Amino acid sequence: MSKIEKNNISIIIPTYRAEKYIVEVLNAINSQTIKPLEILIIDYKTSNKLYEIINKLKLNLNTKLIYFPNKPCPPNQRNYGAVLAKGEILAFLDVKTIPKKTWLENYCKLLSQSKYKLI
Repeated sequence: MSKIEKNNISIIIPTYRAEKYIVEVLNAINSQTIKPLEILIIDYKTSNKLYEIINKLKLNLNTKLIYFPNKPCPPNQRNYGAVLAKGEILAFLDVKTIPKKTWLENYCKLLSQSKYKLI
């Protein structure tokens, strides 16, 4: 993968009342052929239950649950996550979107083959 650092990806997931969806999406991310640098879950009204669910998964991923102080609005939550992200590459997911195992790998291939920095 020329010019693309495969492990320099931040995944940003805006959430609101995501307890029943978060396990499936995090397990799908954990199964990726390329592991992200971090997963930022930008949650409106973060609950202890969501925190407990994430901790019980014992993922080998740098997963952060971040409180979003304003009304739930996915575009604003994504922007908030983008500001906090440490990765050079940003990947956005909805909590109800379950990515295929090669999602990040394909994403990196497209970026490395493109003269653009956005897909």
